[in-house]
Amino acid sequence: MFKSKLNVILFPIVLCAFLFGIAYSTNADCPACPAFNNCAGDLELLTLKNRTQNTPSWQSSISANAGDTVAFNVYYHNCVSDTTANNTKVRLDFSNIETSPILATAYLWADNASYVTDSGTITVSTPQKLNFASTAKWYPDQSSSNPTIVPVTVNITSAQVTIGNIQGNWTHQGYVVFEATLSGSSVNHPPTANAGSDKDIQEGEITTLNGSGSDPDSDPITYSWSCTGGSLSSYSTAQPTYTAPSVSYNTYYTCTLTVRDDKGLTSSDSMTVYVRNQDSGNLYVSLTPSPSSGYAPLNNVSLTAYLSGSATGDATFKFDCTNDGSWERITTANSNSNTAYSLCNYYSNGNYTARTEVTRGGMTNSATAPVYVGGSYQTGSFVVTKLVKNLSDGTGWQTTVAADPGEVLYFSIQVTAVNNSNDVVIKDVLPAKLTYGGDLRLDNVPTAGDIINGLNIGYMSANQTRTITFRAVVANADQFVFGTTELTNTAQVNNSTLTGGTAKISVTRGAVAGITTVVTGINPLFISLIVALSIALVFYFFWTNLEKSQNASARKFLSWFYRMRSLIFK
Repeated sequence: MFKSKLNVILFPIVLCAFLFGIAYSTNADCPACPAFNNCAGDLELLTLKNRTQNTPSWQSSISANAGDTVAFNVYYHNCVSDTTANNTKVRLDFSNIETSPILATAYLWADNASYVTDSGTITVSTPQKLNFASTAKWYPDQSSSNPTIVPVTVNITSAQVTIGNIQGNWTHQGYVVFEATLSGSSVNHPPTANAGSDKDIQEGEITTLNGSGSDPDSDPITYSWSCTGGSLSSYSTAQPTYTAPSVSYNTYYTCTLTVRDDKGLTSSDSMTVYVRNQDSGNLYVSLTPSPSSGYAPLNNVSLTAYLSGSATGDATFKFDCTNDGSWERITTANSNSNTAYSLCNYYSNGNYTARTEVTRGGMTNSATAPVYVGGSYQTGSFVVTKLVKNLSDGTGWQTTVAADPGEVLYFSIQVTAVNNSNDVVIKDVLPAKLTYGGDLRLDNVPTAGDIINGLNIGYMSANQTRTITFRAVVANADQFVFGTTELTNTAQVNNSTLTGGTAKISVTRGAVAGITTVVTGINPLFISLIVALSIALVFYFFWTNLEKSQNASARKFLSWFYRMRSLIFK
């Protein structure tokens, strides 16, 4: 009886074990899997040479210049004897934008072997990018001459070759050598500045400064003036008008013009303004606006002229709100001061110059004073829209975009001023694993500046909108864990983070293409035995009830089963 029931248990165990054994032999990992470059004596996976500069040996880091050809040597060796690494591939990852330094990362793997990786660095004096050749040289089986020329699949950020099945012993070690040429923008040259000829004028006189500038690279340029005395109609144009101050004696003043290109390079030149005293040393004039600054529109500004010196008698006071040569008020009084109340209205933001001219006792003198119309920023006085697009994948503008390691992104910061605002500074806060990639533009015009530390876009009037765009690069795969990582990029206006000023990037790192799933360590044969035993126990209890049954069909099934059992266990 016991033997009969034991046979009942053994039969399904043997049957299940047989079936699971077939499945295991078909799908299980190899008994000893191939592995790359982890034996004693193996060489470094990735080394580099500068072909143009004849680098004497393969190195992990080299230097190069624009136009140089650089070679990348990838070493491979299947360390496990009596194995074959199937469909072996070699890949180089790199940035598709101009960078300094340049980082290249090598990957080596097979369908049945996990990948190994290594990186190399190219130091360059100016940002460059790599342009890979369409073929590579393969030196199989320790050969050092007569390489096999293999095609290279070159994508935006990678170059890859397939070298097939690699057997596992020291005889079958070898190299794959890629080549790439460095290219980048030409080196920028500074602009030139010319402040123009010197001037010889009387105090209070107005003259034009003949400044000019140029750039040898035809880059956009801007102008900036500074003077040790006197006032200018504009400090950011090439040829402003200069108003000489009142002087007690002949005085020299220096005005300096600085020209800046859109790469941030500058050049300066100076000229001299010789201001002569009008021999009216006994009549001195000063001017005070009230208020002297405020938000636009700045209305009802009063101008007060103050007199000093030995001149006496009636004085004729003339007042000019914008120093344009047109007097808004002329009055006569026997007083050492005179106020033109609520005389001036300034409707737009800017730097204005008010002027007074006074005649007394046959002597005339004048004075000017600045009026500043504008205002500092107020938190909440801007509307910010932050968008991002994946340049590598060709997506449109979005608030959230998906990306893979190494891909190139493009960010847009759109700022709308609610109020008139001066000295508006836009800043972008890049999260870790995103690197600034250049191509900074203001309203689609290339501009110099630093969006990371703050780009000053100057004055913005109410309801005016400015748009800043720039490029960024996602870090390489080794900087991310497997799965999806959320990165948040934030825009700030005058150091304040405003609603709508963020964009999100979902970076997904998956397994390297062609890499098989990592073995977990659980033996499938052990699993098959557990499953078979569980089935046998269920079958045993089923069989005990079946033997007690008097049903004709059940008795017929038992007869068939006993015949099959006798064939297996005879």
